[in-house]
Amino acid sequence: MHKAYRRTLVLCPDVSCPFGTVLFADGGPDAEECRGLPVLVVDEEIYRHPPSLLIGTVDKLAQLPWQGETTTLFGRVSRRCERHGFVTDDLAAKDWERERHQPTPDAPAARIVGVSMLRPPDLIIQDELHPISGPLGSLVGLYEGAVDRLATWRDPQTARNVRPKVIASTATVRRANQQIGSLFNRSTEVFPQPGLSADDNFFARQRETATTPGRRYVGICAHGARIKSTLIRVYVSVLGAAQKLHIRYGRNRVTDPYMTLVGYFNSLRDLGGMRRLAEDDVSTRLARADERGLAKRFEPEIRELTSRLSSEQIRPLLDLLAGAEEISGRDTGRRVEDELQDRLDNWDQQRSTPGRRLAYSQPLQADDIAGLLHRPAERSLAANDLPDLAA
Repeated sequence: MHKAYRRTLVLCPDVSCPFGTVLFADGGPDAEECRGLPVLVVDEEIYRHPPSLLIGTVDKLAQLPWQGETTTLFGRVSRRCERHGFVTDDLAAKDWERERHQPTPDAPAARIVGVSMLRPPDLIIQDELHPISGPLGSLVGLYEGAVDRLATWRDPQTARNVRPKVIASTATVRRANQQIGSLFNRSTEVFPQPGLSADDNFFARQRETATTPGRRYVGICAHGARIKSTLIRVYVSVLGAAQKLHIRYGRNRVTDPYMTLVGYFNSLRDLGGMRRLAEDDVSTRLARADERGLAKRFEPEIRELTSRLSSEQIRPLLDLLAGAEEISGRDTGRRVEDELQDRLDNWDQQRSTPGRRLAYSQPLQADDIAGLLHRPAERSLAANDLPDLAA
């Protein structure tokens, strides 16, 4: 922390690094201010030293009406302190800011000088657009209108107003025109455009399963039966069949990913109900699964991955999932059940990913559908070479 410049310095521990504690840009009145990595993580510093690239979340937009210092992010400045950065009316009222600063042992004398306005942001990138809908979308849309107005500037050469370009990524294009129109008051242009062939439309490429294992989707529709009764039978069949293959082929790395079943649920209520059934009915039926030509599995370990868990509980569970067989679940549809025996002994620190997923009813949210379709990037070699099964 540099008290004179009111800066939190991010320094490299390497003494030979230009961004370290010894070697840094020297010369000129701003030498000490330029020390360290050009990274700002404190809101107050970001307002006084507007960065070229700003990364934040939409909830930060709510500070615009209450923090006058945020005007600097849109280039609306007229004064700059040679020691502390750009000065707004709110910053000028701080007890540590004044027209002139006396020299100190670690900072030269400084004063407030006049500056011209800066150019506002030209590009706004909105990641994960699909969750910004409903009540959240209505609230964000109010602030997006203000952001668009503040980021608009007038080009003196063409005498036209220039609005920032908005690029958004989303997991689905369903009703994208309506959503973007409501949020940003703009028309929608999807890029790149779909190709001429359905086998390769840039976003997805179809590959032969003979050379690249894919994922098989199986739909189960049991007329005249309760959905939970159907789920019990499906769980028992899938877990028992995986156990049989795992024993038949010598508990190897090919069968390992299928020993874990991931269940997706639309609500905590559905997840809780199925967990009770898994602890009772599924466990009981698995103990005598050999009567149906499958293999017995005794006392499968059942875990859930939901918002009811603290961050301290989630991290060990994810590590356990990556290196052993088990079942997990999250709020919008993630739950797990499986046993841990033999896993750590077999694969040591091998990171593996469950090869089977089972969705309870149709996922309701676009991000849930994307999660079910997503093929994890962090997988072991064995899991990457194996097809997935989703039901």
